[in-house]
Amino acid sequence: MKYGFQLAHEYEPSIVPTRDAVIEVKYDGTMALCENGRLYNRRGVDISDRFPEITPPMDSVLVGEICIFMAGLSDFNLILRRTASRSVNSLLGKATPATFLVFDILEHEGRDLTSLPLRARLRILDGLNLGDRLKRVQHYPIEDLELVAAKARDLNEEGLILKRLDRPYVAAKKGSDKRPDHWVKLKFWETRAFEIERNELTPNRGFNLIIRNRGREQEVVCNDVGMQQRVLRGEARWVVVRYLEEGDEGALRQPHVRDVYANEPKDWGNGR
Repeated sequence: MKYGFQLAHEYEPSIVPTRDAVIEVKYDGTMALCENGRLYNRRGVDISDRFPEITPPMDSVLVGEICIFMAGLSDFNLILRRTASRSVNSLLGKATPATFLVFDILEHEGRDLTSLPLRARLRILDGLNLGDRLKRVQHYPIEDLELVAAKARDLNEEGLILKRLDRPYVAAKKGSDKRPDHWVKLKFWETRAFEIERNELTPNRGFNLIIRNRGREQEVVCNDVGMQQRVLRGEARWVVVRYLEEGDEGALRQPHVRDVYANEPKDWGNGR
Protein backbone atom coordinates (compact mmCIF):
# COMPACT_ATOMS: atom_id res chain seq x y z
CA MET A 1 0.00 0.00 0.00
CA LYS A 2 1.20 3.49 -0.83
CA TYR A 3 -0.82 5.13 1.94
CA GLY A 4 -1.43 4.29 5.58
CA PHE A 5 -4.26 4.83 8.05
CA GLN A 6 -4.84 7.92 10.13
CA LEU A 7 -5.96 6.92 13.62
CA ALA A 8 -8.21 8.87 15.96
CA HIS A 9 -7.01 10.29 19.26
CA GLU A 10 -8.82 8.99 22.32
CA TYR A 11 -11.34 11.41 23.77
CA GLU A 12 -9.99 14.16 25.99
CA PRO A 13 -12.21 17.16 26.83
CA SER A 14 -9.34 19.59 26.11
CA ILE A 15 -8.98 18.53 22.46
CA VAL A 16 -12.63 18.23 21.41
CA PRO A 17 -13.14 20.71 18.53
CA THR A 18 -15.89 23.25 19.11
CA ARG A 19 -15.90 24.83 15.62
CA ASP A 20 -14.78 24.15 12.04
CA ALA A 21 -15.32 20.42 12.51
CA VAL A 22 -17.70 17.65 11.53
CA ILE A 23 -19.09 14.55 13.23
CA GLU A 24 -19.15 11.00 11.86
CA VAL A 25 -20.95 8.05 13.39
CA LYS A 26 -18.43 5.26 14.10
CA TYR A 27 -20.21 2.19 12.80
CA ASP A 28 -19.34 -1.31 13.99
CA GLY A 29 -17.28 -2.59 11.06
CA THR A 30 -13.68 -2.92 9.90
CA MET A 31 -11.53 -0.04 8.71
CA ALA A 32 -10.23 -0.45 5.16
CA LEU A 33 -8.40 1.38 2.41
CA CYS A 34 -9.00 0.89 -1.31
CA GLU A 35 -6.07 1.35 -3.66
CA ASN A 36 -5.82 0.27 -7.31
CA GLY A 37 -9.27 -1.25 -7.04
CA ARG A 38 -8.28 -3.53 -4.11
CA LEU A 39 -9.32 -3.44 -0.43
CA TYR A 40 -6.75 -3.59 2.38
CA ASN A 41 -7.19 -3.81 6.14
CA ARG A 42 -5.06 -2.02 8.73
CA ARG A 43 -2.45 -4.80 8.65
CA GLY A 44 -2.03 -4.32 4.91
CA VAL A 45 -3.77 -7.60 4.05
CA ASP A 46 -5.70 -7.69 0.78
CA ILE A 47 -9.30 -8.52 1.79
CA SER A 48 -10.93 -7.90 -1.62
CA ASP A 49 -11.93 -11.56 -2.06
CA ARG A 50 -13.83 -11.47 1.23
CA PHE A 51 -16.04 -8.64 -0.01
CA PRO A 52 -16.54 -9.38 -3.74
CA GLU A 53 -19.67 -7.23 -3.94
CA ILE A 54 -17.60 -4.06 -3.30
CA THR A 55 -16.03 -2.73 -6.50
CA PRO A 56 -14.02 0.40 -5.66
CA PRO A 57 -12.85 2.80 -8.39
CA MET A 58 -9.42 2.37 -9.96
CA ASP A 59 -8.55 6.08 -10.17
CA SER A 60 -8.92 6.98 -6.49
CA VAL A 61 -7.54 5.92 -3.11
CA LEU A 62 -10.37 5.89 -0.59
CA VAL A 63 -10.47 5.11 3.11
CA GLY A 64 -13.54 4.08 5.09
CA GLU A 65 -15.35 1.44 7.10
CA ILE A 66 -16.71 -1.85 5.74
CA CYS A 67 -20.03 -2.66 7.41
CA ILE A 68 -22.85 -5.15 7.00
CA PHE A 69 -26.22 -3.72 7.95
CA MET A 70 -29.13 -5.83 9.19
CA ALA A 71 -32.43 -4.07 9.89
CA GLY A 72 -30.59 -0.76 9.61
CA LEU A 73 -27.93 -1.60 12.24
CA SER A 74 -24.29 -2.54 11.61
CA ASP A 75 -23.60 -6.17 12.58
CA PHE A 76 -19.97 -6.81 13.53
CA ASN A 77 -20.43 -10.58 13.86
CA LEU A 78 -21.21 -10.80 10.13
CA ILE A 79 -18.03 -8.85 9.39
CA LEU A 80 -16.05 -11.28 11.58
CA ARG A 81 -17.31 -14.25 9.59
CA ARG A 82 -16.25 -12.60 6.35
CA THR A 83 -12.79 -11.58 7.55
CA ALA A 84 -12.17 -15.08 8.94
CA SER A 85 -12.60 -16.53 5.43
CA ARG A 86 -10.02 -16.42 2.66
CA SER A 87 -12.68 -15.75 0.05
CA VAL A 88 -16.44 -15.38 -0.15
CA ASN A 89 -18.69 -16.56 -2.95
CA SER A 90 -21.03 -14.17 -4.73
CA LEU A 91 -24.13 -15.80 -3.21
CA LEU A 92 -23.08 -14.82 0.31
CA GLY A 93 -22.25 -11.35 -0.96
CA LYS A 94 -25.82 -11.04 -2.24
CA ALA A 95 -27.42 -12.56 0.90
CA THR A 96 -25.62 -10.27 3.36
CA PRO A 97 -24.05 -7.52 1.25
CA ALA A 98 -21.35 -5.34 2.75
CA THR A 99 -21.16 -1.58 2.26
CA PHE A 100 -17.96 0.46 2.11
CA LEU A 101 -18.71 3.69 3.97
CA VAL A 102 -16.19 6.13 2.49
CA PHE A 103 -15.08 8.92 4.81
CA ASP A 104 -11.96 10.24 3.07
CA ILE A 105 -10.12 10.39 -0.26
CA LEU A 106 -6.29 10.33 -0.34
CA GLU A 107 -5.56 10.33 -4.07
CA HIS A 108 -7.50 11.04 -7.27
CA GLU A 109 -6.27 10.53 -10.85
CA GLY A 110 -2.69 10.28 -9.63
CA ARG A 111 -2.79 13.41 -7.47
CA ASP A 112 -1.85 13.05 -3.79
CA LEU A 113 -4.53 14.84 -1.75
CA THR A 114 -3.30 14.12 1.77
CA SER A 115 -1.79 17.59 2.29
CA LEU A 116 -5.12 19.28 1.55
CA PRO A 117 -7.44 20.17 4.44
CA LEU A 118 -10.30 17.76 5.02
CA ARG A 119 -12.78 20.33 3.73
CA ALA A 120 -11.13 20.30 0.29
CA ARG A 121 -10.80 16.51 0.22
CA LEU A 122 -14.51 16.12 0.96
CA ARG A 123 -15.40 18.43 -1.92
CA ILE A 124 -13.44 16.19 -4.28
CA LEU A 125 -15.05 13.09 -2.76
CA ASP A 126 -18.50 14.59 -3.30
CA GLY A 127 -17.79 14.89 -7.02
CA LEU A 128 -17.11 11.17 -7.50
CA ASN A 129 -19.43 8.45 -8.74
CA LEU A 130 -18.61 5.83 -6.12
CA GLY A 131 -20.37 2.90 -7.80
CA ASP A 132 -21.88 -0.26 -6.33
CA ARG A 133 -21.84 -0.88 -2.54
CA LEU A 134 -19.84 2.29 -1.82
CA LYS A 135 -21.48 5.14 0.05
CA ARG A 136 -20.20 8.48 1.26
CA VAL A 137 -20.47 8.61 5.06
CA GLN A 138 -22.76 11.32 6.37
CA HIS A 139 -21.24 14.26 8.22
CA TYR A 140 -22.99 16.42 10.79
CA PRO A 141 -22.01 19.89 12.08
CA ILE A 142 -20.12 19.93 15.37
CA GLU A 143 -22.88 22.11 16.85
CA ASP A 144 -25.20 19.06 16.71
CA LEU A 145 -22.90 16.88 18.84
CA GLU A 146 -25.40 16.15 21.63
CA LEU A 147 -28.20 15.36 19.21
CA VAL A 148 -26.07 13.06 17.02
CA ALA A 149 -24.60 11.30 20.07
CA ALA A 150 -28.06 10.58 21.48
CA LYS A 151 -29.27 9.12 18.17
CA ALA A 152 -26.14 6.98 17.73
CA ARG A 153 -26.46 5.64 21.27
CA ASP A 154 -30.09 4.69 20.62
CA LEU A 155 -28.95 2.72 17.55
CA ASN A 156 -26.29 0.94 19.62
CA GLU A 157 -23.46 2.19 17.41
CA GLU A 158 -19.86 2.19 18.55
CA GLY A 159 -19.31 5.91 18.99
CA LEU A 160 -18.48 9.12 17.14
CA ILE A 161 -15.44 10.54 15.35
CA LEU A 162 -14.96 14.31 15.49
CA LYS A 163 -12.83 15.68 12.64
CA ARG A 164 -11.22 19.06 12.05
CA LEU A 165 -12.07 20.40 8.59
CA ASP A 166 -8.89 22.50 8.33
CA ARG A 167 -6.35 19.69 8.82
CA PRO A 168 -4.47 17.38 6.42
CA TYR A 169 -4.52 13.58 6.43
CA VAL A 170 -1.72 12.27 8.66
CA ALA A 171 -1.22 8.50 8.53
CA ALA A 172 0.33 6.70 11.49
CA LYS A 173 3.88 5.56 10.83
CA LYS A 174 4.51 1.83 10.70
CA GLY A 175 5.04 0.45 14.18
CA SER A 176 3.81 3.68 15.80
CA ASP A 177 0.51 4.43 17.48
CA LYS A 178 1.07 8.18 17.62
CA ARG A 179 -2.12 10.05 16.81
CA PRO A 180 -2.62 13.74 16.08
CA ASP A 181 -5.68 15.44 17.51
CA HIS A 182 -7.16 16.07 14.02
CA TRP A 183 -9.59 13.24 14.70
CA VAL A 184 -11.04 12.58 18.16
CA LYS A 185 -12.75 9.30 19.01
CA LEU A 186 -15.70 9.51 21.37
CA LYS A 187 -16.53 5.92 22.29
CA PHE A 188 -19.80 4.73 23.75
CA TRP A 189 -18.46 1.21 24.35
CA GLU A 190 -15.32 -0.17 25.96
CA THR A 191 -13.47 -3.19 24.53
CA ARG A 192 -11.11 -5.46 26.48
CA ALA A 193 -9.60 -8.93 26.31
CA PHE A 194 -10.23 -11.45 29.10
CA GLU A 195 -8.94 -14.95 29.70
CA ILE A 196 -11.74 -17.51 29.52
CA GLU A 197 -12.17 -19.18 32.91
CA ARG A 198 -14.56 -21.84 31.56
CA ASN A 199 -17.67 -22.26 29.46
CA GLU A 200 -21.19 -23.32 30.44
CA LEU A 201 -24.30 -24.52 28.64
CA THR A 202 -27.55 -22.99 29.85
CA PRO A 203 -30.86 -24.88 30.29
CA ASN A 204 -32.26 -23.22 27.15
CA ARG A 205 -29.29 -24.46 25.07
CA GLY A 206 -27.38 -21.20 25.33
CA PHE A 207 -23.59 -20.97 25.55
CA ASN A 208 -21.83 -18.72 28.07
CA LEU A 209 -18.18 -17.84 28.53
CA ILE A 210 -17.14 -17.18 32.12
CA ILE A 211 -14.60 -14.39 32.62
CA ARG A 212 -13.17 -12.74 35.71
CA ASN A 213 -12.83 -8.99 36.22
CA ARG A 214 -11.37 -7.57 39.42
CA GLY A 215 -12.02 -10.91 41.13
CA ARG A 216 -15.64 -11.06 40.03
CA GLU A 217 -16.86 -13.83 37.75
CA GLN A 218 -19.24 -12.85 34.99
CA GLU A 219 -21.12 -14.65 32.24
CA VAL A 220 -20.89 -13.41 28.67
CA VAL A 221 -23.27 -14.93 26.14
CA CYS A 222 -21.61 -16.35 23.01
CA ASN A 223 -24.12 -17.04 20.23
CA ASP A 224 -21.68 -17.60 17.37
CA VAL A 225 -21.44 -21.34 16.62
CA GLY A 226 -17.97 -21.06 15.09
CA MET A 227 -16.62 -19.36 18.21
CA GLN A 228 -18.32 -21.94 20.43
CA GLN A 229 -16.63 -24.77 18.54
CA ARG A 230 -13.21 -23.14 18.82
CA VAL A 231 -13.66 -22.82 22.59
CA LEU A 232 -14.85 -26.44 22.95
CA ARG A 233 -11.90 -27.71 20.90
CA GLY A 234 -9.49 -25.82 23.14
CA GLU A 235 -8.43 -23.51 20.30
CA ALA A 236 -9.51 -20.32 22.06
CA ARG A 237 -8.45 -19.29 25.56
CA TRP A 238 -9.12 -15.54 25.31
CA VAL A 239 -12.21 -13.54 24.49
CA VAL A 240 -12.59 -9.90 23.47
CA VAL A 241 -15.65 -8.42 25.17
CA ARG A 242 -17.41 -5.17 24.36
CA TYR A 243 -19.38 -3.55 27.18
CA LEU A 244 -21.08 -0.26 27.92
CA GLU A 245 -19.46 0.50 31.27
CA GLU A 246 -17.83 -1.08 34.32
CA GLY A 247 -19.46 -0.99 37.74
CA ASP A 248 -17.72 -0.30 41.05
CA GLU A 249 -17.32 -4.03 41.78
CA GLY A 250 -16.10 -4.99 38.32
CA ALA A 251 -19.49 -5.89 36.85
CA LEU A 252 -19.62 -5.21 33.12
CA ARG A 253 -22.84 -3.69 31.82
CA GLN A 254 -24.29 -5.21 28.62
CA PRO A 255 -21.23 -7.33 27.75
CA HIS A 256 -21.09 -9.30 24.53
CA VAL A 257 -18.46 -11.29 22.66
CA ARG A 258 -16.59 -9.69 19.78
CA ASP A 259 -14.23 -12.60 19.03
CA VAL A 260 -12.19 -15.38 20.64
CA TYR A 261 -8.44 -15.97 20.34
CA ALA A 262 -5.89 -18.68 21.07
CA ASN A 263 -3.51 -16.16 22.69
CA GLU A 264 -3.97 -12.84 24.42
CA PRO A 265 -4.63 -10.14 21.76
CA LYS A 266 -2.16 -7.47 22.85
CA ASP A 267 -3.18 -4.69 20.49
CA TRP A 268 -6.98 -4.95 20.60
CA GLY A 269 -8.73 -1.61 20.69
CA ASN A 270 -6.17 0.36 18.64
CA GLY A 271 -8.54 0.91 15.74
CA ARG A 272 -10.01 4.09 14.38
